[in-house]
Amino acid sequence: MPLTNQVYATADAEKAAALSVVGLEFFKTDDRQSAVRAVDAALQPPQPKKDKPLPLRAEVVALALLLEKQKLLTVGDNAEDKANEHIGKVEALARMGKWDKARKQASGNEFDETVQFRARLAIAAAAVDEKVPTTEDIESASSLRRV
Repeated sequence: MPLTNQVYATADAEKAAALSVVGLEFFKTDDRQSAVRAVDAALQPPQPKKDKPLPLRAEVVALALLLEKQKLLTVGDNAEDKANEHIGKVEALARMGKWDKARKQASGNEFDETVQFRARLAIAAAAVDEKVPTTEDIESASSLRRV
């Protein structure tokens, strides 16, 4: 976390995402205390403008849901925040081992192909981390990006 704070000196959405990625790594190694510190730092950055929350990032949503901090999330009304909320929810479900729910939610038609791809890619990343013995999720993500 200190390195992340040095690299991302400004408290913005990118720093929140980076802190959440670090927190997800802590979560994967069962270091819940460090993961909680990371999500708390990601969710509590100083706001650039008090009337406008920082843009939401999928990594922040995933970690907040995994650590039961969802009440602290601020989701804007714009399409990007809603897409990142969706992707984060899908990743959290996958990291909790709720594979079928994650896959079903990722396949929802309310989002465009790019969002569906990112959601399926999040499931694939979780599957790789959990050493799931099939390639179903990787194939599902890659099938959306064929030209």
